[in-house]
Amino acid sequence: MMKALIVDDEMHIRNGLQKSVKWRELGIEQIFTAEDGREALAVCLKEKPEILITDIRMPGMDGLTLAQAAIDKAKVKKVVILSGFSEFEYAKTAIRLGVVDYLLKPVKLEELSVLLKRMVEEIRLESRQKELQNQEMVWEVIRGTKSPGILRTLFGENQGEVLLAVLERDVPYGRCFSVLEIKTEYMQILTKMENEVVLLFQIKGKDDRTEYHNVFYQELHEINRRQNTGCSCSIGVSERGQLKDICRLYRQAQEALKHRFYKGNENCIFHEEVEENETKFYPLLNLDKKAISESVSLFQIDLLHDQIHRQFEFLRKERCMEERVVQELCLGIQNILFESMMERGVDIAGILNQNQELFSGQMSFSSITDYEAWISDYCYLLLKGFEDLSGKRYSAVISKAVDYINQHYSEELSLVRLAENVNKSTSYFSCIFKKEMGVNFNEYLNQVRIRKAKELLRVPDAVIYEVSEKTGFSDYKYFTKVFKKQCGCSPSEYVKTGECKIS
Repeated sequence: MMKALIVDDEMHIRNGLQKSVKWRELGIEQIFTAEDGREALAVCLKEKPEILITDIRMPGMDGLTLAQAAIDKAKVKKVVILSGFSEFEYAKTAIRLGVVDYLLKPVKLEELSVLLKRMVEEIRLESRQKELQNQEMVWEVIRGTKSPGILRTLFGENQGEVLLAVLERDVPYGRCFSVLEIKTEYMQILTKMENEVVLLFQIKGKDDRTEYHNVFYQELHEINRRQNTGCSCSIGVSERGQLKDICRLYRQAQEALKHRFYKGNENCIFHEEVEENETKFYPLLNLDKKAISESVSLFQIDLLHDQIHRQFEFLRKERCMEERVVQELCLGIQNILFESMMERGVDIAGILNQNQELFSGQMSFSSITDYEAWISDYCYLLLKGFEDLSGKRYSAVISKAVDYINQHYSEELSLVRLAENVNKSTSYFSCIFKKEMGVNFNEYLNQVRIRKAKELLRVPDAVIYEVSEKTGFSDYKYFTKVFKKQCGCSPSEYVKTGECKIS
């Protein structure tokens, strides 16, 4: 959140700038004001604004003195000096110091807006460059190519014990990708990439393992709630240590994270709690071929799913972390199913061609649970021949979801909430929803809402913004945009004609 401070001893100038400039459009969220230099410096030290706009001549402390103090003590990034013509040479002297820009009074709003826009862009670019430099420095420490002592320049002195956590975006069944944005209250971000974030948690005072375990679970839940993209995150946590031990702590966190393969996604795994897995040889397949054959002929999908589930449950209980073993199990199930269907003359090639994304996609997921979901769906679609996915019927899960949407479309409805309602993981539900419905959750929800909106707009004396709210659109402009995209006309045009331009 970017902030700016306006300083001038004339109230009409302060208020005029505060009310006349379109700050939010420029990317500045908070505006503060002060009437003299001393008050302004106090505001700078407390609120840490990035931009300072100040008059030169003020009682107590002049603008240039304030500017230098704000830069040195409060780390203000940009300063704009407001000067009269007689003070112009004075202002240029300050500019040569490389810390300020200036505008002549009376200030022209257009000129100030252009200057502020440039400053905001420069601040963002400088912050991003510094962030990338710091992240690379941390990675060099983690890799062991730089001394951990350099971290003190980034994060200050740290005398207490810490935990290091690796947060990684899961690649679930459906392979949904999105930018990973992390905000955390209790933990400090050391460095991050697109799919991985390294977090630092400082243990303060109490030696209470339960307390910080709860904090990690709460933070992970909140992070996954905010993602709302069909993706989820898991977190691996190191044992306690010092910041100087960051290389070892990072390895521990990564080792803990690997155990999500059998524990499942959206999990918080502590290195101190995981047991070292022994190398094991798992039976490739214990499925009953005769039972599978009967499942094919009688469409006993539930029986087939039960047999599959028993196999995967065995691997979870054995804490299997070998992806190759799980892949071989899936291939074994495929082969038995193919043989059973070919014996009955089923056109397997025709079925496979109807959903190439699922059947020809690379088989590589982040957990045993995702492999089970994938092979179960694979078998389901083979046996049904996509009969249920043609639009005539839906699976029980999607039928329940569609009913829920029709009942709650006017509320703040999210993919996460809907997945929880049908008792499925967000990533898996997102995939099967699009597969069966032909569109993603948000597109389908908008279709339902616009369909309901058209019904309400046909009522005499309908008020468009009220219809927008009643159908779940909190933003009237967004409602109009979606309505026009689906119907080819605006809501007001639809009220007049009662017809859409897009059939």
